[in-house]
Amino acid sequence: QAPMPTLDILIQGDQAEAAAEALKATLDDQGVTATVKPVTPERATDASRDGLATALAVTSLILSIPGAALAAYDLTQRLGKRKQAERLQAKARELRVERRVETTVVTLREGGSLEQLEVDKLLELAGQLARSANGGTDRQE
Repeated sequence: QAPMPTLDILIQGDQAEAAAEALKATLDDQGVTATVKPVTPERATDASRDGLATALAVTSLILSIPGAALAAYDLTQRLGKRKQAERLQAKARELRVERRVETTVVTLREGGSLEQLEVDKLLELAGQLARSANGGTDRQE
């Protein structure tokens, strides 16, 4: 069985570890289990090639969120997931100032600053991941 696709967020900066834990705690508070892992040389090469990470000399971590965690299958779900995504973005903005870190979504060869990405685009990326995990369907198993 293939691993569950994840929405990956690259966190870079001298205080990346503290920022990753703060973002993880924000997700935990919403019932979403995320994992934090160091950037592997292979992942660093992929991110650099994609033009998404150019300063990997600073501390870099990946926060992985299960794609289905932010995927919405109907309007009611989408409204709730939108609030989750907005809280995650607000925390990213706060951490940019407090911890001087950058957060970049690096999933599906598309990327951009987590705090500047439109919430609907973030939800769309999560939906694409969830559909790919479910063989292209819009329903959870």
